[in-house]
This record gives sequence, C-alpha cells and structure tokens, in this order.
Amino acid sequence: MNTTRINTLEELYEAAQAKRAVVVPWRGRRPSPAAWVINLPGSLLYRELKEGVYLYEKPIRDGQGKKEAKP
Repeated sequence: MNTTRINTLEELYEAAQAKRAVVVPWRGRRPSPAAWVINLPGSLLYRELKEGVYLYEKPIRDGQGKKEAKP
C-alpha cells in the first residue's frame, strides 16, 4: 500500500478542501476528516505534522477492484 505523507499546512488545507480523510498517529489507524484536523490548536497541529499525517486510502478488497472493459 502506498501512503502519502502530508508535510505542510498547505497540503493539509488542500486535503480539507478536497474533503479527504487523514490518519494521525495519536488517533491510531482510524481516519479523521482533514477539515477536523486542520482546526486543531497550533501546538497540536505542529506536533502532528512533525510526527506524520497521512492521507487515508480506502483498502481495496478482493473482487472489488476496477473491472476491465470487455472488447
């Protein structure tokens, strides 16, 4: 699985505008809305960006992937 790390406040803002979910370390593997995370107090937001904030990517289960078009 390829994870995308958010490194700047601008990247977090763009994720919030796109209504994406992110994973923050202190909340475990549970995704949170980026709009909620961006509204954390500055000291917490700084800590989270330093420790790592990652875009949430919904896992693809067997048989639910993209289907190939039939010729």
